[in-house]
Amino acid sequence: MSRSPYTQLPTTPFTVRLLQLHPSSERSSPIACSLIPYPLAAKRSGAHLFEALSYVWGSQDDQQIIHIDTDTSSSLPFQVTRNLHLALVHLRDPVFERVLWCDAVCINQTDEKEKAYQVGSMANIYGLAQRVVVWLGEEGDNSALAFRHFNGADLSAHVLAQRSVREMANHKQRMFKKVVDEERGHEMLLKKGFSSARADENDAVRCQRAVLALFKRPYFRRIWVSAQN
Repeated sequence: MSRSPYTQLPTTPFTVRLLQLHPSSERSSPIACSLIPYPLAAKRSGAHLFEALSYVWGSQDDQQIIHIDTDTSSSLPFQVTRNLHLALVHLRDPVFERVLWCDAVCINQTDEKEKAYQVGSMANIYGLAQRVVVWLGEEGDNSALAFRHFNGADLSAHVLAQRSVREMANHKQRMFKKVVDEERGHEMLLKKGFSSARADENDAVRCQRAVLALFKRPYFRRIWVSAQN
């Protein structure tokens, strides 16, 4: 019988598991972490700050291994999807431990009673987090250009938006409108014979494609994210 990293969680007070992500300066080193039970009844003075991870699980057919410490000074291999593994690799700090909540690991997915109770309390979990980290995936399809269009700031090599889920969802609608309005403006300049508009149009087309590609990522196709627009 395979060992489990989970112990029973009390329901009074409402308790979650937090994932303590151990540091490493090497991207290729295995993901090591601990699961810490934490009462989350309410925000209070001296409460431990944690970040809630919002992401897409990804295919269950592409699994990666992380290592979860046990109370016996050993660790257990634990399977997660490739997308979650990538998120943890990018979120891992080279020096300090990082405290996260991510449903696939922090909820015992084999315990139907616990899963139902915890999933039903996810709004409370996200609401009490210090912040929500949105993982959209690694950089690709000119995604850095899309984010520069959003806020005028360069991003690091991976696409990681550290903002609330609601803010990201609201951005989706506004950015589409902004790109479309700019495209119309460039078309009007071309019709008036401004040759310099050609270069601007090419830049706008590249940016539009980058924005559209970003919003076609699986994260934005989730029903509950789309419903917030």
